[in-house]
Amino acid sequence: MSWPKSVGSGIDGVVGLSEVVEVLRRHGVAVYPQEPGSSELVLKKGDLMEVHEFPPSVNRRILHYLKRKFDIPIHHFFHPHEAPLLPGEKVQ
Repeated sequence: MSWPKSVGSGIDGVVGLSEVVEVLRRHGVAVYPQEPGSSELVLKKGDLMEVHEFPPSVNRRILHYLKRKFDIPIHHFFHPHEAPLLPGEKVQ
């Protein structure tokens, strides 16, 4: 699946892919590469499964899509420390 075309420069509201993956996982979304070494990631939560190719920097449009699709508060992408803890993880 391809992402919607970004409007504007994409400078504002850009988050690194590692932060996006962390937040998705903290919200119960399984994230793993489709194939070893692939830039396409499988996102799975319950019966919902999608495959997307993510850029290294994820723009606001993609973040809003993920917010709607997986019911994640948008501010968690910009402040990952506010996302729920993973099972077995302790506050430092």
